[in-house]
Amino acid sequence: MVELKDIRKSYYLNKTNEVKVLKGIDLQFRKSEFVSILGPSGCGKTTLLNIIGGLDSKADGEVIVDGVSSKDFTDSDWDNYRNKRIGFVFQSYNLIPHINVLANVEMPLVLAGVKKSECHKRATEALKRVGLEAQINKKPMQLSGGQMQRVAIARALVTDPDIILADEPTGALDKESSVQVMDLLKEVASDRLVVMVTHNDDLAEKYSTRIINLGDGVVAGDSNPLSEEEIALLKAEEPTENEEEPEKEHKKRARFLALQRKKTRKSHLSVGTAFSLSLRNLGSKKVRTALTSFAGSIGIIGIVLVLAFSTGVNAYITNLEASALSVYPLAVEKTALPIDTVINSFMGMSPATSDKEEYPEGDTITTNIVISNVLKDLSGYLKGGSQNDLESFKKYIDENKSDKDGYTVKYKYGVDLNVYADDPGNAERCMKVEPFQDVMDSALEGLQLTGSEMIDSIKQYTKNMSSWTELMENKELLHSQYDLVGKNSRWPRSEVYQDENGDYVAEIVITVNKKNQLNDYSLFMLGLKSQDEMLGAISGSDSFKNASWTVDDLLKKEYYILGGSDYYYQENVAETEGEEELVWRKAERKEQHKSFVEKHFTVKAKVVGVIRPSRTSTGLSVSGAVGYDSSLMKWMIKHSSESEAYKALAATVKKNAYGGFDSATNIIGDVETKSESVYNGWLKDLGVADLDKPTGIYFYATSFAAKEKIIRFIDNYNESVKSDGQSNKQIKYTDMLSSVMMFVNTMSTAITSVLIGFSAISLIVSSIMIAVIIYTSVLERRKEVGTLRSIGARKRDISVIFMAESAMLGALSGVIGVVVGWIITLPVNVALTNAVGIPNLAIVEWWHGVGMLLISIGLSVIAGVVPALLGAKQDPAIALRTE
Repeated sequence: MVELKDIRKSYYLNKTNEVKVLKGIDLQFRKSEFVSILGPSGCGKTTLLNIIGGLDSKADGEVIVDGVSSKDFTDSDWDNYRNKRIGFVFQSYNLIPHINVLANVEMPLVLAGVKKSECHKRATEALKRVGLEAQINKKPMQLSGGQMQRVAIARALVTDPDIILADEPTGALDKESSVQVMDLLKEVASDRLVVMVTHNDDLAEKYSTRIINLGDGVVAGDSNPLSEEEIALLKAEEPTENEEEPEKEHKKRARFLALQRKKTRKSHLSVGTAFSLSLRNLGSKKVRTALTSFAGSIGIIGIVLVLAFSTGVNAYITNLEASALSVYPLAVEKTALPIDTVINSFMGMSPATSDKEEYPEGDTITTNIVISNVLKDLSGYLKGGSQNDLESFKKYIDENKSDKDGYTVKYKYGVDLNVYADDPGNAERCMKVEPFQDVMDSALEGLQLTGSEMIDSIKQYTKNMSSWTELMENKELLHSQYDLVGKNSRWPRSEVYQDENGDYVAEIVITVNKKNQLNDYSLFMLGLKSQDEMLGAISGSDSFKNASWTVDDLLKKEYYILGGSDYYYQENVAETEGEEELVWRKAERKEQHKSFVEKHFTVKAKVVGVIRPSRTSTGLSVSGAVGYDSSLMKWMIKHSSESEAYKALAATVKKNAYGGFDSATNIIGDVETKSESVYNGWLKDLGVADLDKPTGIYFYATSFAAKEKIIRFIDNYNESVKSDGQSNKQIKYTDMLSSVMMFVNTMSTAITSVLIGFSAISLIVSSIMIAVIIYTSVLERRKEVGTLRSIGARKRDISVIFMAESAMLGALSGVIGVVVGWIITLPVNVALTNAVGIPNLAIVEWWHGVGMLLISIGLSVIAGVVPALLGAKQDPAIALRTE
């Protein structure tokens, strides 16, 4: 039984102006009867109906359901009460317009937690009962008024509620439709309570079993009130409570009793259903949704493009740096110069200035000490601590380096290769082509230039030029940097071997640029142009400008290589014929007579391949015109170390009692020295070196990971010698590439951060816009909110609906932003490739898309929080009256 006790309700037009609508209503209702409530407009009929249905729970008094007072109800209890016990039929139907008829009828079951298949079955049966089984897939706006009201009745009946509340159910219908609706309600009233508010006295008289008249906020008449016996009988049937139960248990039982007839879980809206409702609502406003999403995507597009360019540029820088690793190795020199410390000192960033205040007050000017700091830094390194023990370090490398480390090591011994080629302009002469300084010295002697400044400038420019470069031992990296040109080209063998004539042969390759070109000066380094033609080129002649060769022409080239000891020979100076008095002589390094070269050369170098940079390579390890295998240098050093000239010099060496160097006499003179540096100069002149004592060690990394391994390798060595008490043997290395790239990367990161900051402003604006759109949606869907609340939706469910809508707007904005940003990069990359020759300067990574999508959704959800909460707090009774 439903009972109303002293129900009072007032509305306030302002703080002082109170309008009393209900002034004390006391009513009891039977379990099954058709009650019509009549009365003039404004007498509180609909308000009373809303109080019975739990839409207006703020009235004074009590609604007692099955003996349980509404005073014990929580918000959750009211939601469940409306969902399980009440079915509403409204004058304006209050169907959700963007879902079909079946979904509208299913909604109370969905809120009740009924399985999807059961929802479909029961909703279909309810529609069949009202004669609309053929209309289940139509939208409400595709139905007539009578059909929509019958859908509303089906929705009210689908949960099999105890009470049907009908508010002017025929007010918007024609006569025929009104009769159909009233017949349905009368049929329903046969087994449950139906309470109808109407202005139509005739319909009330015809269909109702009881008519209640309201007037001036009180019951003015009741045609069939409950007798005392009926009330007593109905109360006797109500569940009883144990009065001895504690207060807390009593309240729990009261809530249980309120729902005991429907032993199901509390009503709630699943997240999936909330998203489905929001998706259909957005779909019903396609143009606005599209425009909103595109506007919201502008910030995403900007950030995607910034990230794409940042990624592309950083990838280019990284590739450039990775390729440059083979050009700029980690260098461990005999004397370690602290480049970074010197640079910091010159820039005024030495520790001595760290305690000085920036932008001080006052007008006093002080001195920043630079020169003495630089000299102090240099002097500290030029003492014993700055000398790297390369012999010990090389031994450590030989014992601990693994071929799997991903890097290669190159050793420098301070030994030059003396290379000759046949002079194309003189069959009796050989051109010296390496070291190139010797080539220029010889050539400039025959060049008549006014003044010496030009000659000095040319010599200074060519001093460090070299046409011959040792190939790195990492063949995989080498082959990735260069491609072979010509079908007969191949890579050189990694050994010096003897040919059929008994000559020792080393194989070499010639390098050309990406356009298959050789630099003009390389033509002289390769012996392709004569010395006379070189002099003409220096004088300004371009007689060989259009010269060309085939790969096979280059593969025919051969070179003669002499070690330093090969310039030394013995000569008989005995005055008497038949006697022998041998003395050592030394030929000039600029010697060009072909007979001398052919007689004294040690190794013949043969060109077996022509190589050029690959399409993907941005850094090259071969800096000269010729590349040779490291086995050649080792072979030449071994040859010089075993030469008669070196043996003669070594025989003059005297050592002191401590095993140290004492004196030595030059083999071609009587000069005796105790200077180790002079003696070492003689050894260098002979081309002699100890393979265990390099003058420089260079680590060439194939990747940044390999470079990290190199640094760890050096650090491990330093730790090992430190633990042995030999800190003075710790290795210091130079990494110029990192110093340069650090500034480049810092600048790139700074620019990216600034651009992302500017783009983020548009994201904030987009979020505000989405908040406005969601709030607009809340205002537009107020009646939908009231409808959902009337069938049992919680405040939380309403919040989730609008949060889902904002999340989907954010997701759509994110997808549009990422896709449009990626599309924009396609023509931009083509344009930049044509303009600057660098491909893929804008790269959209997968994590850009995922990250920006999540950010867009996150910001949109945050933007939708306030509108969603405002939507959830709406009074359902007021929301239902909103047009």
